[in-house]
Amino acid sequence: MDNSSLKVGIDLGTTYSCIAYLNNEGKPEVCKNLYGSDTTPSVVYFREDGDVLVGETAVDESVAFDPERASRWVKSHMGTDWKFSVDGKDYTPVNISTVILKRLIEDIDELQATHVKRAVITCPAYFGQRERDATKEAGLEAGLEDVKILNEPTAAAISFGFGHEGDGKKRVLVYDLGGGTFDVTVLDIDGNRFTAVATDGEMRLGGMMWDEELYNLITKKIASSYGLSADELSLNPKDSGRLLYDAERHKKRLSSNVSVRGAFNMEDGRRGSYSVTRKEFEDATRPLITTTVDIVKRALETKNIDPATIDAFLLVGGSSKMPQVKAALSEAFPNNSIQVFDPDQSIAKGAALFSSYCFDAPEPEIIPVPAPAPAAAPSAAARPPRRCPLSAVPSPRRSGRAASRSSRSPSPSRRTPTGSSSTTSSPRRSASGSPTRRRTSTSPT
Repeated sequence: MDNSSLKVGIDLGTTYSCIAYLNNEGKPEVCKNLYGSDTTPSVVYFREDGDVLVGETAVDESVAFDPERASRWVKSHMGTDWKFSVDGKDYTPVNISTVILKRLIEDIDELQATHVKRAVITCPAYFGQRERDATKEAGLEAGLEDVKILNEPTAAAISFGFGHEGDGKKRVLVYDLGGGTFDVTVLDIDGNRFTAVATDGEMRLGGMMWDEELYNLITKKIASSYGLSADELSLNPKDSGRLLYDAERHKKRLSSNVSVRGAFNMEDGRRGSYSVTRKEFEDATRPLITTTVDIVKRALETKNIDPATIDAFLLVGGSSKMPQVKAALSEAFPNNSIQVFDPDQSIAKGAALFSSYCFDAPEPEIIPVPAPAPAAAPSAAARPPRRCPLSAVPSPRRSGRAASRSSRSPSPSRRTPTGSSSTTSSPRRSASGSPTRRRTSTSPT
């Protein structure tokens, strides 16, 4: 493999991001970060001394010190005038995304002895021109010279092996339950041409809401141990941050264990332990999983699509690993094939496969898909502090250069958008260009 011309696929996610490339055998492979993780938390922490941390170290410091200095979920603000303010400076979504992308690129440059200059970055199918421009601009600000934008459902389908010339016509439904958002897209695939015939979703329905429900379960158990109701349990921001950090880790463990145990050590000296079963967790989050199934049904009904015409349901997004997801879809659609494979990595891998040929292809016309409607926000009493570390992951301690990797503050100014690109076809076995795809969406209610 000629690493000097390595092209990559990047899943710039709401809570986690991932970068992949093609290995010597031409197969997509995720590049682990310097902590050995396949994905990197999309979290940026601004230290008082001007250093900027990304990923695991950003999460650690936000939990240990000041969660207000951490920027999270920036993807949900792409293309808007939102700003993150700290130490008298304002940072745009492009500024924050640039820092995350730089870290991903620096990791693969070091680990693969390369100098990445071209990348395919994925985005939701409903992203309009402003969001796509902002995503592309962040890539260019991160040092890339050529950036292509690929719809996430198309990347997922490519990763699952769809989209080769000669494969004939297929119809797949991509169920994407990420950390912050939920999207469902029905794709008609004819050879290597992809057409979105329906898309729907909720912009504020993702794994973080499962984290919140588990957080609520944990705080109820802790309160009960002191003879209190959850409303009477007084927690400061650090206590809430640590418990929410634990909630996400426990959520992942409940995918492979029937129960988990945890300990708490509050700032005021209270300490103890608790346990949560998978059944308790699934009962508490049943309304959430039911909502995703209802959205799938809504997408199909709005376009009069018979589930029997769908060849496969493809489950992507890290939260799709929860057993309740496949179980709920199998119950609602018993005659369909429900497939889940590398949900954390499939979008980045599909983008890497696409990157192998797309830079020589013409850019097609972009026809934006309307954004899905926001989900109803949980009541204030039912939610932990919104700036707690929802995107936390346990991070091993490292000594030396990797443990102290940080950069100086990104410039708060942003460059004029440089345009956008999208695509509709998978890696080809011929040298022909990318066809223009027309997308049709549902009208979210």
